[in-house]
Amino acid sequence: MLLMDHYFTTGQFQRAVEGLNRLNKRFDDDGMVNYLIAAAQFSDNRFSAAKQSIDKAIKQEPTKVNYYWFKSDILNGLKSYQTLIELFKMIEKKFDESPDLELLKTQAEWAGFFASKEYQNYLNR
Repeated sequence: MLLMDHYFTTGQFQRAVEGLNRLNKRFDDDGMVNYLIAAAQFSDNRFSAAKQSIDKAIKQEPTKVNYYWFKSDILNGLKSYQTLIELFKMIEKKFDESPDLELLKTQAEWAGFFASKEYQNYLNR
């Protein structure tokens, strides 16, 4: 895991994914390892791959709410705003948690979401 930390710190995200895939084979396909793979892929702007990995982690451990919140970051990166809003609604229903929209508004990478028609529709629900 120290080596994975090194890869993340130095921006060697593909090497991190490769190492995590080897680790995942040892753990017989673990949800947390798939979450870490998604994090490395996301950090490398490989949003489609990250979505596949986080979906796998969620399928393996559907009660881990932090996986769903991370998926929201991935969907935002993909600009899949309608799917993101559907995810927010599901989290609200399943976990009784809501996104902190005021906090997200302070993050530049969320500007597109807040400018989207999907967000405006979400506000008017």
